[in-house]
Amino acid sequence: MFSRTGHAAAALRPAALAILLAASLATPALACRGTEDYPSVTARLAAASGLSPERRAALEARLAEGRVMHDKAHASGDEALMRRSLGVLDEVNAGF
Repeated sequence: MFSRTGHAAAALRPAALAILLAASLATPALACRGTEDYPSVTARLAAASGLSPERRAALEARLAEGRVMHDKAHASGDEALMRRSLGVLDEVNAGF
């Protein structure tokens, strides 16, 4: 099909580059603990008993603020904002 002059390797090069690009773009999101922890803390907060309605509402509001920060940090690549969003996550997680 391909001659021995390297046409097969040249034909595969764009596919290999596409795979590497996709892997490099997916890695930060996969490595971010907030991507997994925000949903799990949200679920744990929803299931938590013994919280007053006021305390639950305050924690939910703070968690929502942190989630917005987290999403913006991923969209912009802002590492300082990411650290702040994870700080909010830790704060809420410790609050119940």
